[in-house]
Amino acid sequence: MRGNFDLSRFIRQIEETQRIIEQSNQRVQRISIDTCNFLRSITPAKTGETRSSIELKTKKTATGQQYEIYSKRADILRLLDRGTRRHFVFPIKRKALHWIDPVTGENRFSMGHAVSGIRAKGIIIATKFYLYTRLQRVLKVTRLALRQIFK
Repeated sequence: MRGNFDLSRFIRQIEETQRIIEQSNQRVQRISIDTCNFLRSITPAKTGETRSSIELKTKKTATGQQYEIYSKRADILRLLDRGTRRHFVFPIKRKALHWIDPVTGENRFSMGHAVSGIRAKGIIIATKFYLYTRLQRVLKVTRLALRQIFK
């Protein structure tokens, strides 16, 4: 026995689902940008190019957009996160290290010297927590919205 099926409800559900997924994708993109800015904001300014090298890369995949926070100075970010012990620093790119004395304002140079080390800042853990809490919120809102459609 054949009958007529009313697909209008099903079509509305599909359209509403697509709208919700698009909104979620926009929220994830915003969160990715905010997380990148958050990582920049907690990275100490005295780390040379490290702060400015943090950027967000977007890659289109079969399942949608993929976001990656990238830094050319990821090695420095790891050191800032975990900290270092007292160690010796020496110039790599130039003949001498250079800095401006914060007290006198004079130029200082060194062929190498001992430093006290870096106190662990925990910036990677803080960034992961920042990202995780916001993504959890988006997931919860999306899940609730989808439940409302398919009641």
